[in-house]
Amino acid sequence: MKNPFFGGVVTLSFDDGWKCIYKNAFPILQKTNIKSTHYVISGTLDDAQFPQYMNIEDIHDLENNGHEIGCHTASHKRLTEESKAIVENEIKLSLKYFVNQGFSVKTFAYPYGLYNNFIIDIVKSVGFKGARSVIDGFNDISTDKFLLQCKAVKVNTLFEEVVGWIETAIKENKWLILMFHQEDHIVTGK
Repeated sequence: MKNPFFGGVVTLSFDDGWKCIYKNAFPILQKTNIKSTHYVISGTLDDAQFPQYMNIEDIHDLENNGHEIGCHTASHKRLTEESKAIVENEIKLSLKYFVNQGFSVKTFAYPYGLYNNFIIDIVKSVGFKGARSVIDGFNDISTDKFLLQCKAVKVNTLFEEVVGWIETAIKENKWLILMFHQEDHIVTGK
């Protein structure tokens, strides 16, 4: 089988649906013609209650411009600490909401990176094609598509680190998912 990651693949993944991503990162992505995946908490899309998050129009704008919208549950609970009924509701209600709003949602990201076999089984059973974890690493053809690995880009991540990750993906023919959350943190000092 031919390696689908020959030459390396890098994708960008944004969690939670923060408004700052729409305001600041989205215009840069558009200008550079880079597409990304946005794992959105469906229960936060109300400007009146959650102004720090994107609204439904923002999410539609992302998808209409070629960015993928993925599920990140209805309310971002720690699924491994919840009952089976709540886990099912969190996943199913989020997917149903996005489908009812006209989105083509195919992937899922585990809130806080927390999962167990029951959670993975629910994610599979509702029809997701894959799911991203927060396991630190790179992906290849042997990676479980419901436990995709990533590299978290945080406020203290050095540019050189990211370049090194990209170079590793290219050299080793891997898929690198760069995961972001908020991008508007203020860094003080050097």
